[in-house]
Amino acid sequence: MNMWPLLGVALVVLGFARRWNPVLVVVSAGVLSGLLAGYSFAQILALLGNSFESNRALLLYVLTLPAIGLLERAGLREHAQRWIEHLHGLTLSRLLIGYLGLRQILSMLGLTNVAGQAQTVRPLLAPMAEAAATRESPGADAATARKSARRRVRSPQPPTISACSLARTCSSRSARCC
Repeated sequence: MNMWPLLGVALVVLGFARRWNPVLVVVSAGVLSGLLAGYSFAQILALLGNSFESNRALLLYVLTLPAIGLLERAGLREHAQRWIEHLHGLTLSRLLIGYLGLRQILSMLGLTNVAGQAQTVRPLLAPMAEAAATRESPGADAATARKSARRRVRSPQPPTISACSLARTCSSRSARCC
């Protein structure tokens, strides 16, 4: 029994432990296992091609990431920030709620891979959110505005007690505090 092809598993463990590129680690482990099992390089490439063709979700990532990289290099982030600065009524919370609503509608239609992290959040939504947070607190830089925006989204401020201490009502729409 030939146990040498199992070195591909060791390569996967080593690659993930060293935090290398997962696609590169898996493909190189497959090539290593194939070579150690006695396959020719042409057979390994044919097997990888058939695997990529049958698993179209991985092919989508392989095709979209270079396109997004080219768009970012051409200034997509800066354009998104400038566009958000012109929309005066759009706050950070409205932007994020709108994105969440779009994701919910798309998932109801069965399009769960559209508008995800790689396609939308990093190149488009993150700079738009930074611009909206910077516009809401103009004296702060982008990092401070980002931190305050995260804090506001995660933990809303507790309601304050109004001037009328006898009624003990909150200042937010007269809800009872006690």
